[in-house]
Amino acid sequence: MEGPGNKHYKHLIKISEGLPEGLLDDHGIEVAASQVALRIFGRKEIAHLANVLDRGENVDAIGVGRFENKAGIAAATDRRLLFLEKSIGSEDLTSFSLGAIQAIDLKKALGGETLTINHSGTKAAITALGHGQGDSLIRAIRTAQAAPIPQQALAAPATDVIGQLERLAKLHAKGILTDEEFQQQKAIILSSQG
Repeated sequence: MEGPGNKHYKHLIKISEGLPEGLLDDHGIEVAASQVALRIFGRKEIAHLANVLDRGENVDAIGVGRFENKAGIAAATDRRLLFLEKSIGSEDLTSFSLGAIQAIDLKKALGGETLTINHSGTKAAITALGHGQGDSLIRAIRTAQAAPIPQQALAAPATDVIGQLERLAKLHAKGILTDEEFQQQKAIILSSQG
């Protein structure tokens, strides 16, 4: 469903409420959200989170905090770390691909935790996370980084070489594949056509 603005999300939510329980994939959001003490400003983002995830992407941990002076949620998925701020009529989404995260630091203080990541040579900090949320996000990121990439994500089974290379390039552009993984899979696709 496409449309100007974000009113179409309200329609999708209304439609989904009428569907049988368990029919839609919640991307693991319900379980991850159940482990977080929600503040007022995290509820809108969690309700909207499924709308910004890719098909098959799963949320492993959620934290409520601040990024670039905006309140919202940090979510560690099996593909990326993202920060979502949702206001009336606007949305701000920042994504950090797991393959490009080089370092993660956590500082704990009375006012909350600060998660600092080094991503592609730049630093970003998510501040004012609740107690334990930074640890949970770091565990989820490290677990996802250590997991092998599923074969279906690396090379589609289609016989169309150009289509396979285009899909591979999209995965690389999204940061799901590192430069090295992209080159390896490209070589596999090209050698299978020999």
